Amino acid sequence: MLLLALFATASHATKPTVHVGKSVTVSLAAPVESIATVRGHVLNCRQTPSMDAPIILGLPRDAHVSVRSDKGGWRHVTTKKGKVCWVASEYLAGEPEPGRE
Repeated sequence: MLLLALFATASHATKPTVHVGKSVTVSLAAPVESIATVRGHVLNCRQTPSMDAPIILGLPRDAHVSVRSDKGGWRHVTTKKGKVCWVASEYLAGEPEPGRE
């Protein structure tokens, strides 16, 4: 007899995992994101986490973004319209989750 179990958990895994043995376990996990708000007038949203990186767009003051991850003073974010880019952490209000930087 084959037993199939599905587990959905909140973690930072981005791909489903499958373990095969006497039973099959499938884990579908979505990244956990936090919400941050733009401070200042216009925040440059860049292609990579560098001041030398090309600017993709400008985010207006009080815009909300979903924070995907943190890296050395930068946050990888998704805008309300679905654009993904990097912004300087110091210009966002809202703390990243512990252990994400």
